[in-house]
Amino acid sequence: MFIGGLNWDTTDESLRNYFSQFGKVDACTIMRDAAGRSRCFAFLTFEEPASVNA
Repeated sequence: MFIGGLNWDTTDESLRNYFSQFGKVDACTIMRDAAGRSRCFAFLTFEEPASVNA
């Protein structure tokens, strides 16, 4: 799942914690530039695809 418009301060852990209320999160990655700064979007995968619609 694509997640855009993230705050610069959002962490992988906080994003994973937030979305875990909808189902078990399999993977969560905030995309970063070469300097390690957030690009303000992420990709998240749920263990169960139906969780995307929760």
